[in-house]
Amino acid sequence: MNSNKKVLITDSYSLNTGDIGILFSMIDSFKYNIPNIEIFVESSHPNYISNFNELKGIKIIPRIFDIQNIINCSSSLLLIKYVIFGIYDAITFLIWSIFKRYKMNINFIIRKSKKENIEILNQIDFIISSGGGFLSSYYNYFFRLYIYLIAIILKKDIILFAQSVGPFNSFLSKKLIPIFLNKCKFITIREPDSYNYLKKFNIKTKVYLTSDIAFLLEENKELNKIKNKTVSICIKNNNDKNDKFYKIILNIIDYLFNNGYLVNIISHTINDDELAKKFKNYNKKIQIYLFGENPRNIKSIYKYSDFIIACRMHAIVFASEVSTPFLSISYEPKFNGLISQLKYDNYLQLKYKKLDKDDIINRINYLINSQKIIINNLNIINKKIKMKSYLNIELLLNYINNK
Repeated sequence: MNSNKKVLITDSYSLNTGDIGILFSMIDSFKYNIPNIEIFVESSHPNYISNFNELKGIKIIPRIFDIQNIINCSSSLLLIKYVIFGIYDAITFLIWSIFKRYKMNINFIIRKSKKENIEILNQIDFIISSGGGFLSSYYNYFFRLYIYLIAIILKKDIILFAQSVGPFNSFLSKKLIPIFLNKCKFITIREPDSYNYLKKFNIKTKVYLTSDIAFLLEENKELNKIKNKTVSICIKNNNDKNDKFYKIILNIIDYLFNNGYLVNIISHTINDDELAKKFKNYNKKIQIYLFGENPRNIKSIYKYSDFIIACRMHAIVFASEVSTPFLSISYEPKFNGLISQLKYDNYLQLKYKKLDKDDIINRINYLINSQKIIINNLNIINKKIKMKSYLNIELLLNYINNK
């Protein structure tokens, strides 16, 4: 590498433990493998993410259309104000980037609070998406495409990194997202279902099958090992009015306690915290870990659990990498791709909408009886998975060295 390279990791979502783990893995890997790289981070909630030591010394900027003040805004007047500011910023940045492309400086139209964004956009050599699964009809992908549009206008290279992509269920997403995918320098896809899904579209950009970058996240090795039999349950709060999920998991918790297990309830998001506290109120013996715990600590907790029940994808990523058996409760197609990549027993994957107490107990018993075999299989497959995860870094290094 001939000179320092400056990269902006775009649109890291900061209110999900899995997404924070992805960001930590990217930063760790970039710093270790790429000499003289300077990293900037665009975050959905920079005020929150900056509290972690892993982000010390890294410049963090908000999205151009800043959502952190809009979410949970208690005042209608303030909400209107923030939305107006967001629309103004989105329009002015688009105008600014067009003029900048033709070497005309109109920085004066950018609000003072967003001047740092244009300074960083001027400096960087390329942008790289934070790994994840946001380019699909399940999420609001417009925020992500917007920063890619700005980068295209400014002639900055775009790398789509360790993603799950699709499905595109609407006419607009089927037409719009592939346009931007074709503007990328290269794309790495973290599981085979997304990789095969992209083949349906006319994507001219080179696409590589890798694995989730969070497989490279180091756990907290200083965390004391839990000596008792323990099961960790990573929950997902779907705000179910009938409390079906809550009632079923209560029965599972009772079953585990009756069989001599301690139980951890793990929340990966603020929204999940409410449900975690509800479980704690049901039985004070339950240990809960609310959102805000460092992902490295959560991975260590999974490591020292006998097995986990996972309602979030990165609970599976964290647990499987340390060879902890899991029962998956999936809510999106991306789970299928991860399970397939891990060559994991399909009997240990359930659908969120089809949960049944007795069925879960039967599968838990199967998991317990098969535990040694499962651990051995995870030990074997993990070596291959981590090599695929590191392929993300190798491809990035090759791009930088040839740039």
